Amino acid sequence: MPGTAALNGDTSASSAQVSALSCAPSGYCAAAGDYDSAGTQQVFVVSETNGRWGTAREIPGVGKLNVGGDAAVNTVSCPSAGNCAAGGYYQTAVPEGTPIGQDSQAFVVSQTRGRWATAEEVPGMEALSPPPFQVNVVDTVSCASAGNCTAGGFWAAGPNGAPGHGQSGGFMVSEVNGRWHQLVLPTGGGGSRWVSCWHAGDCVSAGTDRVNIQTNGRWGKTLTFAALSSKPILAISCPSAGNCTLGGVLGYYPVDQFELPSGGYVLNERNGHWGKAIGVAGPANLGQIDLMSCPSAGNCGAAGNANPSFDNEGNPISSAFVVGERDDRWATSEQPPGLPKLNAGDNSSVNSVSCPSASACTAGGSYTDASGHSQAWVDG
Repeated sequence: MPGTAALNGDTSASSAQVSALSCAPSGYCAAAGDYDSAGTQQVFVVSETNGRWGTAREIPGVGKLNVGGDAAVNTVSCPSAGNCAAGGYYQTAVPEGTPIGQDSQAFVVSQTRGRWATAEEVPGMEALSPPPFQVNVVDTVSCASAGNCTAGGFWAAGPNGAPGHGQSGGFMVSEVNGRWHQLVLPTGGGGSRWVSCWHAGDCVSAGTDRVNIQTNGRWGKTLTFAALSSKPILAISCPSAGNCTLGGVLGYYPVDQFELPSGGYVLNERNGHWGKAIGVAGPANLGQIDLMSCPSAGNCGAAGNANPSFDNEGNPISSAFVVGERDDRWATSEQPPGLPKLNAGDNSSVNSVSCPSASACTAGGSYTDASGHSQAWVDG
């Protein structure tokens, strides 16, 4: 990815990855990820216009927020060229005694007409889950039009939080006409943290075995899937009302001290009727569906990560895969073309996929080069 090597520096600890990607129907794409900067993890964004990638740059404002030196961007959505939104987390000031990983705060940031604004903490999040010991993350964002987006994620209030400490769950927050507000918790609780919107104020969020439905800006109905009891939903895409596709994992199997995914699945809704969960053939048999992008009903691109083998030290090897649906028929999953040649270090991941049309998808992630460094890749 152009510019990431310069951001990353030339140190033994340097690493970079594309963790989020979105492409507008016009051919414009935005990618985001993280890189190592003098021992701290910072985040970047980069745009593609007319088939040419620009130079990666730090997301404005995150460096100032990220006083703890550990930031990540997990999601990007671009409804039109130059208009996007992104989200992730940064590390707050770390009080003495803070457990590792319990000091993250969720952020959102918007791009308007090609210019990225300054990143901001998710409005209302600090009141819900204040420091110290908070774990707040934006996992996904979906934009129906410029300035009208919905983000979803996870929050957890630590032992020293405000009233309600020790609680956790999913959340949704909306951007309306360019302003982020309206933090909402899903009806009935649960971890609904993956969101897809087909129109401003009309969205579906998903979590473990359930979806929450937003209509005209109001979150209401919750639908639970008995067949998916305890089977995580990890991805969702809804190109139109009553037409959604879910993805996730059917189960896990133990190998030594590891719990490895076993059986990526997809589940389609067509014209308001949900079908049955079906397993995906190929590498997905030893992995899970983490990502979904559907430009129209019955036409989707999905991606995930599998663990087909182990390294010499007994650790699982990660292998990225992609799979497409065309006219309601799912193909066999496969590694992205060209990735095995780049991936000399045997570990790869796919972190984002975007399909602006039924015949065009772009994916991005990381691979390990011959020197053992993590590098960013895009394909599409």
